[in-house]
Amino acid sequence: SDRILWEDERLGLRGLVDGMKGRLSRMFQSTVRAEDDRRPTMDLGMGLWEGDVSRYYPYDTVVEAGNAILDTFAGKTVLVYLDPTAYALSAHYVDVDGVRWDGDVLRLSDGRYIEEGVLTGPGGESVASERPLQVFTRWYGFSLTFPGTDIYGDP
Repeated sequence: SDRILWEDERLGLRGLVDGMKGRLSRMFQSTVRAEDDRRPTMDLGMGLWEGDVSRYYPYDTVVEAGNAILDTFAGKTVLVYLDPTAYALSAHYVDVDGVRWDGDVLRLSDGRYIEEGVLTGPGGESVASERPLQVFTRWYGFSLTFPGTDIYGDP
């Protein structure tokens, strides 16, 4: 409605998000095939994919796990974490068996660490990182792009 548009212009992005109230507009919904209702439409998370394998990591699940999850994805150990400098989820392939937070620094069990989104060696040098294909996105977008995707934490 005109009222919502006026409020969105005045309030900026926050107004737009609040105005959506966790749903897609009817016009947009009409352009989308059947929606996957295993998660709320506007749920936020990290989607990973490799070949025909895909998995969605809900933002709330990562936060509840202490802002970092180690998982096996596409046969490799993957770290999905909340980057405190970007306020977004991010992912790296790693060969570790544990991680822990030290303030805003995520320390890996092999001595490396992630600070300000950069994987760093024990001596402070930036090191190359293998990263899965990833997107920080809403559930509806990822689930429509990757139908039947796995959801981390689902039985």
